[in-house]
Amino acid sequence: MSLSPEVSRAQLERVLRCPGLKNSDGLRTLLAYLGEKALTAPNEELKEYTVGVEACGKPPSYDPQRDASVRVQAGRLRKRLEEYYAVDGVGDEIVIDVPKGRFAVVFQRRGESAPRQAFHWELLRSGRFWLGVALAAAVLSFVWAAVLQQRIRDLDARFGISRQQNMAQEFAPVWGGFLTLNSPALVVFGSPEVPAGGRHEYAAMGDTLAVQRLTSFFASAGVPLRAQPSHLANWDSASSGNLILLGAWQMNSLMRGLPVQQDFAFGEDGMVFNRNPQAGEPLAYTPPAAVAFAIVATYEGLKPGRSILALMTEHPAAPLGAVDFLTDPRSAAVLMEKLKANPGHGHFQMLLRVYLDRDSAVKTEYVTHHVD
Repeated sequence: MSLSPEVSRAQLERVLRCPGLKNSDGLRTLLAYLGEKALTAPNEELKEYTVGVEACGKPPSYDPQRDASVRVQAGRLRKRLEEYYAVDGVGDEIVIDVPKGRFAVVFQRRGESAPRQAFHWELLRSGRFWLGVALAAAVLSFVWAAVLQQRIRDLDARFGISRQQNMAQEFAPVWGGFLTLNSPALVVFGSPEVPAGGRHEYAAMGDTLAVQRLTSFFASAGVPLRAQPSHLANWDSASSGNLILLGAWQMNSLMRGLPVQQDFAFGEDGMVFNRNPQAGEPLAYTPPAAVAFAIVATYEGLKPGRSILALMTEHPAAPLGAVDFLTDPRSAAVLMEKLKANPGHGHFQMLLRVYLDRDSAVKTEYVTHHVD
């Protein structure tokens, strides 16, 4: 018997609220996208590129042949679903599956996939299963790390320059100091305020997608990047390495507490006040319809040799537009020209203009900047 869309959608919403996906906005977004496609366009064969651009925040230049992160996300989602139905959802009548080799979800009644779920449940009841998983993961992690390190050494020997060095030069002065292995980086994104005793159940979608894009950018340079919501962060935990503060200042406690002079500040209705106008600059910038502003600034870190980058917005779609601009080689060339009097030294405060289409960032432009 086929499932009704109402029954399938109810199960999709149930799984999206499960603890295993609560702290993984990227997997939640992917599952919600694939589930909605399965319900509204069941005969559509989704391509990896389409999923990457529409669900994972990839740019139009995204190449699935060179970037496997979407396939990796699909594999992680498949595992999370298996874990859910083996434990929390063991009694659910409807099973959601992500078949291997496809970018789709399938809704089935429990009886249609019971043997596989029963198998996983029996394994989960055995401590030997988790021991085997731990040992296998340790071996695979060691092998993969060894292969990756050797590959990086081979490339360095061949081209005479490391990925970190190459990207640090290409993206200076915005990211140069961040793309070094000896300076770990942490991105702290906004957490909505909740009543006393409440729980932080979500983050802004724009912040989430921007963090995902930053993670991919840092990974392409071989540099790890940790992410943490602002309600779990404090200055002590964020002081050891480079720090990126992302999102609306109202939702990012560390951003609100920056002990620095800010030349640009948000006012009402997305207006930006210019507290230190340079020659020819207005005292305020008012956004026209379908435009939002983003303020990007770099400051001295809390320890010598460390840096802080703050990316402040008020529109939920603006963070992704700003991050796309800051991590695109073409934009980097523009910024290098604008900041050529200060290439990689000192700090700056910059204003960007983000054009919107139905609450999605479609284009970002440089407006002005001040050099400290």
